[in-house]
Amino acid sequence: MINGKALLGFRVPTVIASPFSRGEPDDPKVKGMTFDHTSILKLIEWRFGLAPLTLRDASHDIQNLARALNFQRVNAAVPDLPHPTAPQQTLCIQPFVSDTTPGMASPTALTTARNLSDSQNPWPGLRGSGLHKGWQLPQ
Repeated sequence: MINGKALLGFRVPTVIASPFSRGEPDDPKVKGMTFDHTSILKLIEWRFGLAPLTLRDASHDIQNLARALNFQRVNAAVPDLPHPTAPQQTLCIQPFVSDTTPGMASPTALTTARNLSDSQNPWPGLRGSGLHKGWQLPQ
């Protein structure tokens, strides 16, 4: 908090999926209020008549999650949702087939990368870069 204002980090869109938040296709519900993780605390405090636990959830900059919910009209029906196809599974590491297989790293190419001189290979330089910061690296 600075000067009584809650410090908010990155803004990200939030989706509230609940029987209490369903809109109609011709009347979708979009709330332009500011919510964050303490909005849940505000909801609990409001529901049970509790005092704010921290300065952050006491702030008026952050809204109570209850403001995005409609407790008078509950729609618990399961909506029709699309059935997306599963993504194609791929291996994380492709097997070595030969030096001529397109798109595959060959054992020869990997050996060549390891044998480059330090002026051509940046990896040995990275190993020593942490030493000047006081980190003890394994030998």
